[in-house]
Amino acid sequence: MEMPSHHDWVAFARDWGSLVTTTALVVITAWYAHLTRKLARSSEEASTAAKVAALASQDAVRIAQSSLEIGFRVTWHWAEGNTSLRGAIVLCEGSTVHVHELWIDRVASQPERLDWKFDDVNLRFDRATFQGPPHGGHVSLPVLLHKHESVYFYASTASVQLDASVVQIQGRVIYSVDGKTTRPYRPEPSI
Repeated sequence: MEMPSHHDWVAFARDWGSLVTTTALVVITAWYAHLTRKLARSSEEASTAAKVAALASQDAVRIAQSSLEIGFRVTWHWAEGNTSLRGAIVLCEGSTVHVHELWIDRVASQPERLDWKFDDVNLRFDRATFQGPPHGGHVSLPVLLHKHESVYFYASTASVQLDASVVQIQGRVIYSVDGKTTRPYRPEPSI
């Protein structure tokens, strides 16, 4: 048996080397395609799982928000003689929330008989301060209030003229838990 010569090896490599190399590249490409498909499937499954987790998280936040204790007490600040309303102190009596604004919706006059006379007012108090009647610095709204903290709201006009017979004010505090999605809270009517 004769040993192949150098020329035989070169001829073999020239004839079969290209075929072997091409076959190896086909196998590697097929394996790469298989792994890419598997990776794409895994990514799709992870994306679906992330969406499910996000929806569950949103539900958990809604449940947590619905169980929050929300409450405010509004104390109206009158000028001397109780003829003009200067503003109001909003005291947070519940969970930490963002307070956006305060409205007076209706006022009730002293009843002549047993019927209360309610007048729609729709007055927005659009300024706020932490230091009381408008001598303190203005704060940006919404303002974050924790339990037992308060903010003083006042109208952009110096005071609001109301009839001296007003004995009850119905208002609403506009608040949010997240600083964006607002809700109204209607405290007990007061004077």
